[in-house]
Amino acid sequence: MRNKNKLRGKIFFENDLSFEERKTQNRINKWVKAQENKGGDIKIGYRRVKIRGIWKTWAEIERGEEEKRENKNNNKKYEDRERKEKNKLRETVEEEQNLC
Repeated sequence: MRNKNKLRGKIFFENDLSFEERKTQNRINKWVKAQENKGGDIKIGYRRVKIRGIWKTWAEIERGEEEKRENKNNNKKYEDRERKEKNKLRETVEEEQNLC
């Protein structure tokens, strides 16, 4: 491990990472592959990612992804609530028309 800096090329050592650190790096690698498929220029560091020349920590990226998911879920709940209200209104209008 002391002489790993003498090696050339794309050789990565993860022996010195704990289980949680390896798990985090694997999540980063999966996320980066998904982003590269979308066409992004991304580099990976230890618990951080360089996106368009700006280094971001993995915590920042996870927080942003979580906010996107929450917004999507909130929008879906709001749309479901609106749809239910419209259906109730439609049913009441149909009942009134049937009574006439």
